[in-house]
Amino acid sequence: MDGYETTAHIKRRARTRDIPIILVSAYDRSPHATFRGYAAGAIDYVSRPYDPWVLRAKVNVYVDLHRKNVQLRDQTTLLRTGPGADLLVQLSTLLSDVETQANHLTGQLRAQASSTAVRAKAADLERAIRGLREALRGGFDASREQEPDTPQAPASLHTQRRRDQ
Repeated sequence: MDGYETTAHIKRRARTRDIPIILVSAYDRSPHATFRGYAAGAIDYVSRPYDPWVLRAKVNVYVDLHRKNVQLRDQTTLLRTGPGADLLVQLSTLLSDVETQANHLTGQLRAQASSTAVRAKAADLERAIRGLREALRGGFDASREQEPDTPQAPASLHTQRRRDQ
């Protein structure tokens, strides 16, 4: 079994698939060999002779990246299963209430304000609320990608509320 086959075998196992692999070879320096290494699941391909300091630096970067990914995965699991698991749903409900009040306020400001600065602030408020809705929708979408059993984003996140509602 050569290095490519070994890498592919390691990447097929659930227990070892996330381990970063750097292939080091003096045998083949062609771009085809590099691409074959990446296709097998390696994260980098180094040809001999190599600078040991560069290789050590690459290993450190990839190990640190692997640790950060594990930490992020653990934090995501904790958020999904911990006491704040339904936080996105609660935030969605609160955002809908704030959005209704803000739309009412901006409607009043636009109707009564003669100043362009006041109307501009009302538009800024509407943009900020739209940004919050997009960020919350992004949180729901990210949760659904990670965990298919996550609840759907409430309809209020997919439709923009209007002042006249």
